[in-house]
Amino acid sequence: PLSDEEGCELVELMRARSWVLPGAGDVMAGWMVAAMLAGVMPISPHVWINAPQGTGKSTFRDDLRAVYGDAKIDPDGGHTTDTGIRQTITGVALPVVIDEAEGGDDEKAQKNIRRWIELMRIASYGGTILHGGADGTPRKYQIKCSFALFSVANSIERAADSSRCIVLD
Repeated sequence: PLSDEEGCELVELMRARSWVLPGAGDVMAGWMVAAMLAGVMPISPHVWINAPQGTGKSTFRDDLRAVYGDAKIDPDGGHTTDTGIRQTITGVALPVVIDEAEGGDDEKAQKNIRRWIELMRIASYGGTILHGGADGTPRKYQIKCSFALFSVANSIERAADSSRCIVLD
């Protein structure tokens, strides 16, 4: 929990960044609060931060990690699988913060990122993923959380996904 003074400091910290879109700092501060309330909100928002190499995306991600402490899930990079994320977030509504969300020429990483986007779509309204186990026992994953991804350029291709994810530069 933040005091009113601490909340104002957080908003000012977000406003102090060099955003392309006016008001983006307020949007980001709002996402930070909404991400912690994802389990009780009807819609869980997602944000994708795009910025050129060397402009502080990883530092910004580290700031989010510091604000959330243990109350977040923060895998690194394109080699994290959707299965790993799904198994970690099932039943919890913690923010998922992923840096280096670009696959470059790595086909496996690109596939992982596309599957993260599928998870984001499901997590937007809360959903259940069913997977069959090797032993014939189905596994049920409840997905309801907010994602923040950081990359040089986002990988959103479908209109259904862009309507669920705020893209900030």
